[in-house]
Amino acid sequence: MNDANSQSPAPKPVGIEAGRLSFSYGPKRVFDNVQFVIPAGEVWGLIGRSGIGKTTLLNVILGLFAPDAGSVATAFGQVNGPGRIRGVVFQEESLLWWLTIIENALFPNHWNRDDASLHRAKTLLDAAGLGGCADLHPKELSAGMRRRVELVRALLIDQEYFVADEPFSAVDVQTKLALYSVWRDLRKANPRTGIISTHDPLEAAVTCDAVIALKGVMDSAAVEIFRVPERFRKEEPLQTAFSDPFVSKLVEIIL
Repeated sequence: MNDANSQSPAPKPVGIEAGRLSFSYGPKRVFDNVQFVIPAGEVWGLIGRSGIGKTTLLNVILGLFAPDAGSVATAFGQVNGPGRIRGVVFQEESLLWWLTIIENALFPNHWNRDDASLHRAKTLLDAAGLGGCADLHPKELSAGMRRRVELVRALLIDQEYFVADEPFSAVDVQTKLALYSVWRDLRKANPRTGIISTHDPLEAAVTCDAVIALKGVMDSAAVEIFRVPERFRKEEPLQTAFSDPFVSKLVEIIL
């Protein structure tokens, strides 16, 4: 006989769940009542004008900042501090210049690497077009190549989750377009649940499954969510994507 007063435990999220998040810097409310659920295996883009709070929201998701209200959860439980999500690419370069590329890709486990992890790192570097660079140092690579190493490292360090703060912003347009292709290849071989912030609506459309738009509402930001149309899943969408109405809509939202 079932106990009428018993309750089943709430199911754990299998992706990334943000529940009614609010955050302030002193008296300044940055965002309020932000909520979304990123399904397992999907990567969502986070767009918004400069200074609206994209990086702050990522820091809350990573557990680096504590929200004023609300919660973040993954399949491993509630995020109460850093460490739940370890696959991170920050805006600033973070490769260690005295380590080789393969050592950077495996960091912080580069000293205790086993054959399996070494093979996986080399496989991902090959997928990123860096197969011949394993024994080089960061100063011997271009900015775009170093960014690829950071993407590979983030995928190696966390088997489930991925968070990137404007990972394609510090390179020229030609390199950026090449990185989009690399990112697709890496995602196919290594599915992750994650979020990528960007100022560029086109970038969000061609690299992500859905887009979270941070919009200014009164004195703080709120979100609106859009699924990316299937036409952007094609191998070469950039030929027409610049004038695509979906991209134009995202541009209007963040202006």
